[in-house]
Amino acid sequence: MKYRIHMELTQFKVERLKRKDLKQVYEFIKEEGWNPGSHDIKAFFKTDKKGFFGIHNANELIGCFSAVKYKDDFGFLGCFIVKEEYRKKGLGKSLWKHGLEYLGNDIVGLDGVVQREKNYQENGFNSAYTNVRYVINNTFKSDYSKKVKKASKVPFGRLYSYDSKFFPSRRKRFLKEWISLKDSKSFVFLEDFKVKGFITIRKCNNGYKIGPLFSEKLGYAEELLKAAFSYADDYTDIFIDIPEPNLESKSLVEKYNMKEVSRTIRMYKNGIPDLPIDKIYGVTTLELG
Repeated sequence: MKYRIHMELTQFKVERLKRKDLKQVYEFIKEEGWNPGSHDIKAFFKTDKKGFFGIHNANELIGCFSAVKYKDDFGFLGCFIVKEEYRKKGLGKSLWKHGLEYLGNDIVGLDGVVQREKNYQENGFNSAYTNVRYVINNTFKSDYSKKVKKASKVPFGRLYSYDSKFFPSRRKRFLKEWISLKDSKSFVFLEDFKVKGFITIRKCNNGYKIGPLFSEKLGYAEELLKAAFSYADDYTDIFIDIPEPNLESKSLVEKYNMKEVSRTIRMYKNGIPDLPIDKIYGVTTLELG
């Protein structure tokens, strides 16, 4: 099918997106089949309101890209989409350029599809590890440890301190929003009043997604996973993205007969953060790291 574009390409310019554009960004992500969380975009935007870029044709958003800047000289790329009829016109390159210029010399991360790995490498990104997405249809209900508590019952400072061990930067603004999203639930595993594990499950366009799942031990991670399963509706799909190098995480999803559905490559530019991958049982989100 051929498309006609009714404006000269020179008239297209990259602009920072506003709150009113978020609904269309969500629709783009959904149409791409990335199965976004129903309210994810709200947390994404609040993390860095200057980090969302787009191109409009008149009043129509035709392309978007997020380059979210965290503290500690770290940023993350995502939501990189140009409408099909406007592709191969150089618009994606313009979005990409603006996003990377905004992040400057920060360490920059992304989760890219396997087929684009070489393209990202040509742009200065180095591959760190593979994230594997698994799915289970939720027929599993079980009691879980009494040490698993709602995250809202724990002083936020404790959770924030724990989360910071597993991410390249402090993300206080994001975390506050993430654990209070509508249609979601966050749990922690407490040992001697200390946070030893953390999980969030949220409703998505299709089923639910788990992310993050951080844990000091495999047993703690399993109890948190049971709590997440118990929160979700019966007979709905639940997805989780696990770092492939975490063999305990792989053993956990295999124990529950979860099925692999896709893979992405975690890549970084300007350095690779030193993270405790053996305690990251599920990444937070492929869009913001």
